[in-house]
Amino acid sequence: MPDRPQFVVCTYHKTGTVLFHSIMTSVAARFGLRIGEYFGHVERIDPTLDIVLLAHSLVGPNFASRPYRAIRVVRDPRDIWVSSYLYHLRCREAWCTNTHFDPTPPIAYPQVDYSFQHYPEAWKQQYLSALGNRSYQQNLRERDRDSGLAFELEGYSGCTLAAIRGWQLPAGRSLWLPPEPDRPTHSPEQAIVRHAAGELRGTIAATRGLVCDELMLVQLESLRADFDAAVVAIFSHFGFSQSESAEAAELARVHDIARMSDSQVAGNTHIHSRAVSKWREVLSPEQVKSFEHRYGDVIVALGYQLEFPDHSQRDTTPPPARMVPPSDKLFTSGTSPVATSPDTRSPAVKLIYCDPALRTPAGHSFTFGRCYQEGFHAAGHPMVTLAQRGADASITAEMQALAAFRLCPSSRTSADPLCGPTKSYLDVSQVIAEDLAAVNGIGRDDLMVFDASSPAAVTGLTRWMHARGRDCPRVVVTLHNAAGVTGRKSADGKIEAVPVGSEAALYRLAGLSIPAAVSRRLAFVTTYDCYAAVYTELLRHPVQRVPHPVAAVSHRSGRAAGSPVVIGFIGAQQPRKGFGLVPEIARRLLQTSLPIGILVQDSFAGMREPLAALTTLASTEPRLTVQTGPVDRQGWQEILDRCDLLVAAYDQQFFRVNGSGIVTDALANGIPIIVPAETTLAALLHQHGCGTATFPSSTVDAVTRAVAEAVERYDEHCGAARRGRESWAKTNGPVAAARGVLNCFPAVG
Repeated sequence: MPDRPQFVVCTYHKTGTVLFHSIMTSVAARFGLRIGEYFGHVERIDPTLDIVLLAHSLVGPNFASRPYRAIRVVRDPRDIWVSSYLYHLRCREAWCTNTHFDPTPPIAYPQVDYSFQHYPEAWKQQYLSALGNRSYQQNLRERDRDSGLAFELEGYSGCTLAAIRGWQLPAGRSLWLPPEPDRPTHSPEQAIVRHAAGELRGTIAATRGLVCDELMLVQLESLRADFDAAVVAIFSHFGFSQSESAEAAELARVHDIARMSDSQVAGNTHIHSRAVSKWREVLSPEQVKSFEHRYGDVIVALGYQLEFPDHSQRDTTPPPARMVPPSDKLFTSGTSPVATSPDTRSPAVKLIYCDPALRTPAGHSFTFGRCYQEGFHAAGHPMVTLAQRGADASITAEMQALAAFRLCPSSRTSADPLCGPTKSYLDVSQVIAEDLAAVNGIGRDDLMVFDASSPAAVTGLTRWMHARGRDCPRVVVTLHNAAGVTGRKSADGKIEAVPVGSEAALYRLAGLSIPAAVSRRLAFVTTYDCYAAVYTELLRHPVQRVPHPVAAVSHRSGRAAGSPVVIGFIGAQQPRKGFGLVPEIARRLLQTSLPIGILVQDSFAGMREPLAALTTLASTEPRLTVQTGPVDRQGWQEILDRCDLLVAAYDQQFFRVNGSGIVTDALANGIPIIVPAETTLAALLHQHGCGTATFPSSTVDAVTRAVAEAVERYDEHCGAARRGRESWAKTNGPVAAARGVLNCFPAVG
């Protein structure tokens, strides 16, 4: 076969996962394609696979490792609920029948399903507790149908529907049935209409002009209406020729439920009956009304009709966030709860914190947002937060966040190898500008603090500001992320910032695109000296250094005498963080006679080879613990409490001009840490009086030697870390950071 993009099949529980696995396996065998399947949350797809099956459609913003064509298979949400309930009553899936309720982290499959593994440990502990020492299936069987359906909707189906609602990328084309529910059958022409841009059949499903032509939305019901025509359309979308698509349809026919015998249907545990839709038979009118009240937006967004449109309170278009209407109450018409007490009037100057990347109670976005909220509150400025739509409920509860942004700033809307980053930059910046325009109640005298984690975020913000004209508020842009540069040491010993990839160029474009009128209402700040210099050069706008908002969270009282030194390799592991070196470093350290334990924690779990090597080593070495998946606030505190010595085996060249959240966490909490020499990390530690533990080069030998020396001189490093913590607390933390931001526009403070 000629070179093709990667074929990605995204499904959800009970939307045809097993069906498409069977179809794609048959096609892969015929055409000699490599196929792989992922369960749960996926940060990065193996680029060597030709066909990728994502059983839960849970992916990180940078999941694509090569150009792709994808389908997203959906089903009437009412049938997802009913089908899940009926299936969970009788299935033998290990998570559903699990009776192991030990809440000790890490909680993983089969205690919870793969689709929940990435949830915070606190959520998973609460889930296990709610089961009441009975399996999920037993909970269903002990209830009558109505209460069982209610339990299912609050349980697995509720999580599935939340994942569907939280999907970020609108499809450029769709494969679904026309809306007339009274037609019993459909011809190929009725079931699949032509795409406006070419021969591929589908209907446009665009959100405010942003679409991804690499993605096609497929209703499962379209395969039931005309199986062959639907399969041909799908493989045509994948780029198969007419003859290849026809051959694929021929291979797939054996998996068509309409062609199966009664005995085949009865023997398939994933099929409850031949009928694709059963919700009208199972659900009462009141249950349907209640469901549509909660999920009417999901039903309509996927191309289905409401049974009781007058009872659905959800807007079927992406809901705008509204702030401070005439009643001075903060609220949104979307999924977020009321965000302030009706008895509390807003101050004359409102402070709005925006982070389009804020979605889960884990990671730097949540940490920075929570710290700023604490600091601004202490400074007498209650903060309203605008977060990403589909944000975790704990964010809306703890930070009173309103759902405003449809896309993460780093989203890729195009996988084109040449201009994909630029196309994504243009698309995402447009969406961010539109989402800000949908927010009401922001006045000229207000202050917005906008966390910009990509060039698209900067441009989307400044476009919106320009459109506001004289009503534009004052805006402070916080820049905390790497800017797409690495460090190079010149012949005379000077460190130069060198662009890597397209991000640095796009930041320059974002800076050059800022209108002069906007500049007077705009200030850029960062918490790192290195970023102040880099961003000033890239944006061609001054970037101030302000205090860092992070403060101590660890409750550790110090290592007990005689106990092992627990060495931590923690955080969101990536190649530039030297994670590829960690298995060999761990192996060598464990071969020594040093009194140590090792904790490896990886929030991304995207580097599979080193993670597999570490897991294998941990299976025979009790002193090594490997923990994967994102952690919430409490979980991160527990990790820091466990670590006596942190190791940042990072790439020396990259961190000559970039900062690290792990290093600031170590400083704030008084934990000794080892970093590469001649980097911004070493300079920061030295600035606070604790920069003695470094390695000269990013190699296994150098890092291992530095760790061994630090363990032997551990008490000395502990004393330095305590002094560093005291120094850090004098100039940093939530209150200091909030004051630094407010001082950008003194009239506000």
